[in-house]
Amino acid sequence: MKFSNKLYIALAIVVLVIIIAGIALASGWLSSDDTSSPPAEKWTEYADTHLFMGTAKPTTDVTTDDGTIIAFGDKANAHECQAACIAHGSCLAYTWHNDSFGNSFNNKCHGATSMGVVKIHSAAPGRFSGIFGV
Repeated sequence: MKFSNKLYIALAIVVLVIIIAGIALASGWLSSDDTSSPPAEKWTEYADTHLFMGTAKPTTDVTTDDGTIIAFGDKANAHECQAACIAHGSCLAYTWHNDSFGNSFNNKCHGATSMGVVKIHSAAPGRFSGIFGV
């Protein structure tokens, strides 16, 4: 049985594509994982800092011209709040309130889809925040 040159070329192309795909997967360049969420190690955390002072609502999202503040609800600690922000996929910053407030913000977690809604207030005891990439 004799094969044509076109068949050899087609087989060579298929083999080449398989090799390139294998290299891309092994290097992480081509991944089935969702890479839109920022990795945890690229966050800068701030104690006693509120990022959404006067804008966030305890249980509802707030949309402004500059972006959205997401109400992630009750979280046990700042690390759970950060995890909720990362899992969202578009969240770039978060603030978690501890239970010292005695109001509807106790243990609440909020995140931001845009840095345009972030207004840093550093004299905010009981609040813990993080910003991606800073």
